[in-house]
Amino acid sequence: MVKLADNYKEVNAKEDKNSEKSIFNYYKKLIALRKEDDLISDGKFEALFIDHDYLLAYKRTLNDKELININNFPDQEVSLNLSELIEDIKGYKILISNYNLDELSDHIRLRAYESLAIEN
Repeated sequence: MVKLADNYKEVNAKEDKNSEKSIFNYYKKLIALRKEDDLISDGKFEALFIDHDYLLAYKRTLNDKELININNFPDQEVSLNLSELIEDIKGYKILISNYNLDELSDHIRLRAYESLAIEN
C-alpha cells in the first residue's frame, strides 16, 4: 500500500483544480489561448536561447504579431536581458504567466519553473 503524503489535505487534485494559480488551470488557459489565437497555432516558429542550459524558449510570428514563450525548467532563478530579443519592450504585454508577473522590463528574473508568454 502507498502511504499518503503528510500534506495531502493541502496538496491534492481537488485543491489544485480550485486554485487559479494551479498548474491545472494554467494549462487550461494555454489550451484556450491556442484555440483562440492563430498566432499560437499557425505562427512561424523560431527557437531562442538554443545554447542555454536551463531555458526552452521560442518565438512565433504571424503577420505583424509576435509571441515569445520562455520556460525556465530547473529549480533555480535565471536572469534574462529581453532587449536582446525585443527592441522596445513597451509594445509587449504578458499573455500568460504561472507566477504573478505584473509588468515587463528589459531585464527579468525567471524564478524556478517559471513560464512566461508575451506578445505585441
